[in-house]
This record gives sequence, structure tokens and C-alpha cells, in this order.
Amino acid sequence: MAGGPASHLPQDRLAAPAARIPAARLVTVDAGHAIPATRPADLSAAVRDFLPTTDRPGDPPGWRPATP
Repeated sequence: MAGGPASHLPQDRLAAPAARIPAARLVTVDAGHAIPATRPADLSAAVRDFLPTTDRPGDPPGWRPATP
């Protein structure tokens, strides 16, 4: 997750490292460094969207957890 222009990290340098991680996504939330504290709903939504797309060792192919 990236915090957008208010973050202390240079946002233009985050895409390349994220691209090297298999199945990674870079999500930007305009919240600076404190995304969990200031935008918890956006953090939760990004995690919920990402988790069903990952395969875990031992899961049958195409298996997805039930959604609440």
C-alpha cells in the first residue's frame, strides 16, 4: 500500500519493487504514512480484495474462501 502524495516515501519509486513480487498489487490510498489509523476501511477493502486472488500451498486449484 502506498500513502499517496502525503507519504514520506517517494511514490514514483514504489511501482518497480511491487512489480517484482509475484501476485502483488500496489494500492494507493491518499492518507500519508498512517493508512491503518486514518483510513482503516480503505485498508480493509484492499486486503479483502487481494486475499481471494492468492493461492495458498495445499489449497485445491481454484479454491476460494467463502465471503462473509
